[in-house]
Amino acid sequence: MCFLAAVFLVVYAYAGYPLFLVVIRWLRGGRPVVRGDLTPILTILIPVLNGESTIAAKLRNTFETDFPQDRFHVLLVCDGCTDRTADVARGLGYESLEVLELPERVGKPRAINAAMANVRGDVVVVTDATVQLYPDSLRQLVRGFADPRVGMITGQDHSIPSKESPVTRIASWYTAYEIWVRRLETEVNTLFVVSGCFYGIRRELMPELVDWYSEDIFVPLSVVRRGYRVIHESEARARVATSKSSGVEFRRRIRTFTRGITAFTQNLDILDPRRHGLLSLQFFSHKLCRWLVPFFLVVLLVSSCVLVGRGWFYTAAFAVQLFFWTAAIAGLVLQRQGRGLKALNFPAFYLLVNTALLVAWWKVVRGERIQQWQPTQR
Repeated sequence: MCFLAAVFLVVYAYAGYPLFLVVIRWLRGGRPVVRGDLTPILTILIPVLNGESTIAAKLRNTFETDFPQDRFHVLLVCDGCTDRTADVARGLGYESLEVLELPERVGKPRAINAAMANVRGDVVVVTDATVQLYPDSLRQLVRGFADPRVGMITGQDHSIPSKESPVTRIASWYTAYEIWVRRLETEVNTLFVVSGCFYGIRRELMPELVDWYSEDIFVPLSVVRRGYRVIHESEARARVATSKSSGVEFRRRIRTFTRGITAFTQNLDILDPRRHGLLSLQFFSHKLCRWLVPFFLVVLLVSSCVLVGRGWFYTAAFAVQLFFWTAAIAGLVLQRQGRGLKALNFPAFYLLVNTALLVAWWKVVRGERIQQWQPTQR
């Protein structure tokens, strides 16, 4: 029974849930979004920590988008920068650029909170300093705000695989899968998780961020609780480089999972279908099941080991798992030695992600909170 339950839950987490969304869309149709060619006044909020070497390219990229420059204001928030980030930014001479220098480092959430007092636009667009926008990204992002029911819109990550890490290139595949799921969720209901590196939100809906909660989950859940939809806009693309090494990716995943699970523990009512309907099943399936996959995998391995000898199926299942995890470990070891094999990249990445999840759960159980961190090296 444990074996079958573990198999079912692992398959459901990755394939069953998207299939369920497809069926829901087929049975009752989608929830259309009204889109229009809008040019609301924007405040483009860019938090940055010691970005002297990259901030000029980021600001040029932002000001070169095709959104009317008289309709947006760029607010650069220097989070206790100890380099020349602010001087470089001011030296570019952009009239609609405002640089806010915080005297000490407080972390991205509190930096955003501090910046909200300087917001001028009707819509706040948050974008990381390492993200590059396409020329039409801003225009595409805000189209959905023509629908008064839409309170927040997330852009689409376009992952740029790192040449330095063959394992983390698989992350771009996972990102594509995640975007597909978000498209389905947008079509049938609403999102509850966004890309924290590029999203837009109505100014009055922006909550005060909490240091140790994942912005990607905390903000959209706040918007949904106020009766608005959160949607994915596939035409609003942003170039995001993957991590430079498996070690960097591992630490990033631990941080992201820990903050996400911590936010979830403070929003347990979201699992009550009597209050939240379909959204409860979405959260259970998309996040909680995915976060619990490493435990299902352990149960699957142990139960199939116990059942070896009770039939060829269980013996074969155990052998396949043993081969897969051996390949995963070998892939990570070879990658660290600079001798990665393409055939081992997927199992290595899958092991990395699920190990990071186990570490994150351990941190949450121990009550650890991740408030500040170094930006991911990309």
